[in-house]
Amino acid sequence: MAATMKVLIGGEANDTELLISRPRTSDNLGSKPSVVKRSLHGGLHGGMEIIEVDNGRLKLWLLPQRGMGIWKIWRDGIEIGWQSPVRGPVHPQYVPVHEESGLGWLAGFDELLCRCGLESNGEPEFDAKGKLKYPLHGRIANLPAYKVEAHYDSDTDEIRVEGWVEETRFKSQQLVLKTAVTTKVGSSAVHIHDRVSNPSAMPSRFQLLYHINFGAPMLEAGAEIIAPVKTLVPRTQRAEEGVGEWSIVRAPQAGFQEQVYFMELLGDAEGKSQVLLRNAKGTLGVGLHFNLSETQKGEILGVA
Repeated sequence: MAATMKVLIGGEANDTELLISRPRTSDNLGSKPSVVKRSLHGGLHGGMEIIEVDNGRLKLWLLPQRGMGIWKIWRDGIEIGWQSPVRGPVHPQYVPVHEESGLGWLAGFDELLCRCGLESNGEPEFDAKGKLKYPLHGRIANLPAYKVEAHYDSDTDEIRVEGWVEETRFKSQQLVLKTAVTTKVGSSAVHIHDRVSNPSAMPSRFQLLYHINFGAPMLEAGAEIIAPVKTLVPRTQRAEEGVGEWSIVRAPQAGFQEQVYFMELLGDAEGKSQVLLRNAKGTLGVGLHFNLSETQKGEILGVA
């Protein structure tokens, strides 16, 4: 295997770029494949570092200071992400995760893919005296990677970025998220492989949710979610009102109350399943592929 590696974060002398020379798959590439570390300045993203991965057709921004989330993806110039009112990506120093309401997490929320966890996930939880115990969606999305490496394999044209993020507290949990984000030169696909480990001598539990968010041009009035649903359960009475058309996206409405559904999906003999979001005309789409055996009971959370 002919491979090269650069330490982008966590080395004695951090590199800023992984050079990719003479890719095997070089037809119809819009740009030269590369992995580059950049710094942002000004506003809420002042001091943010991003890892820009460009495979010649698809480009994505990884956020090592925000739990290795993915801010946006661009494919042939089409932006894949969403338009949050938060002007991000937001440096964690401006996100009051532990404010009294427990909702401070929302001040930094604008990624395409944001991990929630690891000690806790979901709505804020308060103790008997009303003191915040666990904030909304946990801490992992606002913790920095302590090490990031970029790899390129010229035999397979695979580009891989690996990151390590710790969620650790003395005399408490010690959890380590290792993520590998891979793509191939000229490909339209991105693969994410996460592993959470507990290096301590004490047993520990963790929770992990992938908060994946789409906006225009994929998400628009008349867009449709296509999924192999085995069981669908509305989360609230408000969601039950729209259960008959849960898969159809409606035009934006001011003050609209979210309709959330829990789903158990069907998979093939190997447990593989997928979900597709396509625009109203069926000319654009984005798919998620995953293995149900690697998720608890194959459950996902869908918001229409």
